[in-house]
Amino acid sequence: MRSIITALVAIALLGVPVGLLAQGDISQEEAQEMIEGYKQKLKDCKDRASDLEGDVQDLEGALKNLDTKIGALEREIADLKGTGASTYIVKNGDWLAKLAEYPEIYGHGNYAWWPRIYRANKDKIKDPNLIYPGQVLFIPRTVSGKD
Repeated sequence: MRSIITALVAIALLGVPVGLLAQGDISQEEAQEMIEGYKQKLKDCKDRASDLEGDVQDLEGALKNLDTKIGALEREIADLKGTGASTYIVKNGDWLAKLAEYPEIYGHGNYAWWPRIYRANKDKIKDPNLIYPGQVLFIPRTVSGKD
């Protein structure tokens, strides 16, 4: 008797007309099959929802990462626009530490700032100990957290 009541409650909750079982239009076995079918559909929906929640979390993480990168790039662009970043054409006998001390670059005593020039020109300078006359180097004018 208890299983019939459980079946009726489950069928009612799942939207199957209770009258079908009461009228004898479906058997208890058929009702049980319907319940099992609905239980499987419910499980499938919960699994899909769980998968989608994982996807949402992954996408939120990616979005946060992109927002961080965008912010950094926007700050870098603002720094470059506001500081009069310039270029320097390497002359014979130049090296990065020497460049950093030129008055038009960072000024006397600032030879230790040569890594700023190197980082800003990594695409052009393969070895920081080797720069060549005629190379055009970008000279960053702002101080970043790496300096």
